[in-house]
Amino acid sequence: MPRWLRYLLACWLCLGAGLAWSQEFEAQGPYTDPASGLVLPESLGSLPRVQAYDYESRHPGLGISCKYEVREPLVFADIYVFNGRLGVIPSGIEDPAVVRMFNSAVGEIQAMGELGRYQDVKLIGADSIPLGEGANAPQALRARFSFTLAAGPVYSHVYGLAVRNHFVKLRFTYRQDQAEQAVPVLGAALKDLARMVAADPQ
Repeated sequence: MPRWLRYLLACWLCLGAGLAWSQEFEAQGPYTDPASGLVLPESLGSLPRVQAYDYESRHPGLGISCKYEVREPLVFADIYVFNGRLGVIPSGIEDPAVVRMFNSAVGEIQAMGELGRYQDVKLIGADSIPLGEGANAPQALRARFSFTLAAGPVYSHVYGLAVRNHFVKLRFTYRQDQAEQAVPVLGAALKDLARMVAADPQ
């Protein structure tokens, strides 16, 4: 197994299990990340926040994450805010550090396919999109995947950008047979993400 794949597996086992590397916290209402100042909403679109983890206090650079989920239709999303222990991260999507972060996020999904955690992993496409309307709407890198989980075939989107010297990553996943219901939820979630990152002083 390649070294990079072993490393991704180790990260997935620690971060996905939650647990040795993180501390779960119960944040009521909007939560302000103390490192970035970004305000993570209590709900993302129509998805309520169900979990929040602080990795930063035990492992500087890993930041925080918040999980949002509904069961019907089955839709879940995870926001990660972290800096990878970099002192300066230019805002936007063009800096090489942002591109590397995003490529790593894409590679994590592909690695889960190689490890057998996800089945039939296919990269549908990668591009960049505005998160809102108007000339000043923040841009995000985007990759779209299809693969199969225990719940059945899903679509999963990854979005990435940088603001306030931090990377922001969103994973949004939904069942393929519930796409008609889930796509409007995705649209609302991206609007909330746009509001979250819009007040960027850089």
